Amino acid sequence: MTDIRLTDKTKLLALLKQKRVWPKDIAKLLNVSQTTVGRYIRLHGLFEQINSDEFRFNRLCSVPTKSGCIEWLGGKYTNGYGEFHYKGKLTGAHRVAYRLQVGEIPKGKEILHSCDNPGCVNTNHLSTGTRVENMQDMNAKGRGNHKAKGRSGSKDMPWTKGSGNSTAKLTEKDIPVIRNQLKTRMAIHIAKDFNVSPSAIDRIKQGVAWRHVA
Repeated sequence: MTDIRLTDKTKLLALLKQKRVWPKDIAKLLNVSQTTVGRYIRLHGLFEQINSDEFRFNRLCSVPTKSGCIEWLGGKYTNGYGEFHYKGKLTGAHRVAYRLQVGEIPKGKEILHSCDNPGCVNTNHLSTGTRVENMQDMNAKGRGNHKAKGRSGSKDMPWTKGSGNSTAKLTEKDIPVIRNQLKTRMAIHIAKDFNVSPSAIDRIKQGVAWRHVA
């Protein structure tokens, strides 16, 4: 395999900016090893750029749909809202989009979707509002009975605790059993038994989910 030429720096950066294109894909396209791609990224000071929150975020955004929505291509909460690690904290993707492109969200405000699409991160469809305004907006759009299940303790969206949440796969009776199993078993195996994601089990282990269950 040949090394990447200096003239390929622009081409490499352009490839890195493409959606869902990773170093292994670039290595194949340029007929080089993944190690070579990694070394080149570090050598030319691209590492910090491609690992910045904004760069990582933009790679996980779709092109605008016919409705104008920009769909989140990364991980999602079970209610359809995107999730993204921003400044070291798991945050709603729609909130990150607003912070990156508009500015900080005023204290006590939430992000409302004019498109009524929780997976949309187009800031033209986002606006700030109070919790009351958010609930009024939900009711006006016929989502008054919607029970969003976000990350426990999250300020991203309203939610209902435990099995009262319409999207919950676990019940209050499951939690003591899971906590006991966590003493001897791995989260990935427990998750399979209860038909949930390993991260859901990890949040129980860390005490950030189902905290209301003694």
